[in-house]
Amino acid sequence: MIAPMDDPAATWQITPAPDAPAGASDVTRRWAILCPDGRQRWPGLTRGEAADHLAGHAAFAGRDIDRVLAPAQLPAVLSDGAGPHLVDARGEIVIAIADHPLLPGAVGMGGPGPEYTVGLLLGRSDLPWRWRVRARLGDDRIAALTELDQAASDVELDAWRDQWGGS
Repeated sequence: MIAPMDDPAATWQITPAPDAPAGASDVTRRWAILCPDGRQRWPGLTRGEAADHLAGHAAFAGRDIDRVLAPAQLPAVLSDGAGPHLVDARGEIVIAIADHPLLPGAVGMGGPGPEYTVGLLLGRSDLPWRWRVRARLGDDRIAALTELDQAASDVELDAWRDQWGGS
């Protein structure tokens, strides 16, 4: 379902998110964006990241904003080809692991568990970052990642989503 974000009278606001998961270990990551539908999204951003993400909110028009991710600058070293770090609408830290070998987009994974979100991210060349498909997985995430890498078409990607109970 696409959240009603196209109302020009609606407001977007940076708001405190004291319970943000990422804020548990980093007190600067206790900000989010209050969306025009009254829901708080992307908890776990710094105030600056929230401002940057909010500045690009026009790109969210017509998109399911619960699939949109916000870039985050984390003090972690990434291997070649990995990145960026992202925060999803629920506040889960996600990393774009690598470009998909056969389809446009990047394989992404969020966590830590016991469940991980795994899927295909779009946005490296067409912002905003967003999930094309995703599934919440436990110990079977390696098998799901392997099958995701083998998807060679949108039809196969949708079949992957259906097989792994995703959205």
